[in-house]
Amino acid sequence: MHFKVNHNGCKEKNGMIQLRFDFFLDSGEYKYDSTYYQYPIQSELAKGYPGEVDENGQPTDYNDYKNWFDSLPKEWKHSQFYGHFVYVHPDITDEEILFLGEWISLLAKRNWDKDLDFRTDGEIKNLPVPKVKITQERIDLCESKLTDIKTKTYEKFDITE
Repeated sequence: MHFKVNHNGCKEKNGMIQLRFDFFLDSGEYKYDSTYYQYPIQSELAKGYPGEVDENGQPTDYNDYKNWFDSLPKEWKHSQFYGHFVYVHPDITDEEILFLGEWISLLAKRNWDKDLDFRTDGEIKNLPVPKVKITQERIDLCESKLTDIKTKTYEKFDITE
């Protein structure tokens, strides 16, 4: 199995850094084939819905939109089997980010292999966001660290116990 930090889910939140980890199975792992999905081809989706939309850009006829969406050409893609958010202080190191990803990977894989519901069972629990004094200085530290994080690729392959 492997993981990567998904930059799209990383942001400052309440004076902390929110990191999003995405976890992927490797070929041959339990229920690997169940993580393949059909997605619209992005170049076709990017052309946009040709039907009528309201002032907010939302389709006025849901059935017409659904028919258009369903008619788009699709491709099979390997998707994550689990995503997890973690809240960390802005002084976190690259090594600590990689350690967190590997540690959560092992917990997630144990849950997956036992067919546990990630929301209610198993070893992974979402902890509340730590309460910190939110100052402009702290927000700036978070934003600076996020800029650094988003320039790097955090991933690890071949994770086993």
